[in-house]
Amino acid sequence: MQEAQRDDRVETAQALLNEGMRLVMHLGDAVDREQRQELVDSGQWLAEVTERASGRA
Repeated sequence: MQEAQRDDRVETAQALLNEGMRLVMHLGDAVDREQRQELVDSGQWLAEVTERASGRA
């Protein structure tokens, strides 16, 4: 995920985020706090990149 973010590969990052969210939903409490925070951070990054790309930011 971090590599995709560094390279601005939005589609790859989005696919990885979607998979991560699916796993969190499936695994529930087995996912630790740090892993959940990484997903939140990635979601925020994707939102920012999407806004910039659409000219809203």
